[in-house]
Amino acid sequence: FELRDKDENVIYEIEGEMPLINLRIFDNSHTEIFKMTKEIGHALTTYRFYYKGEPYGVLEKQFALVRDKFAMDIKEGRLELIEYAGTIGRNFKVTLNDRMLGTIMENLEFTLHNVVFDNSVIIAYDKEYLPILTAMAVMVARELARDEESS
Repeated sequence: FELRDKDENVIYEIEGEMPLINLRIFDNSHTEIFKMTKEIGHALTTYRFYYKGEPYGVLEKQFALVRDKFAMDIKEGRLELIEYAGTIGRNFKVTLNDRMLGTIMENLEFTLHNVVFDNSVIIAYDKEYLPILTAMAVMVARELARDEESS
């Protein structure tokens, strides 16, 4: 995967090994920024996040009947990833202590690239949190693909 800005410049490269238990995000100088490891054997989806090699938090799916919701406690407080009906498609908002950090939305623009590949749009309100928003977008893409395979 790649995260590109609105001018198509590569910001991050994302790599994973099959069966995509470990995913890593690299900056332009190929320095690892984030690593996500999916925990196996949990009743609800759980990921361990590492920022620049240090533990960042454990993102766990929360029991919810209507929409997907994930939460993780980090040093700044409670980080939540919550599905919402903002536009057509699957959309998520990311909050920290109820303050909006950004959104992750399916890219539904009808292009050949979007038909062949799963693409998302990330809107980050605070550039400091772009790495975690990217990590969450990758996790969301993985979970949505898994959901499509099982249905």
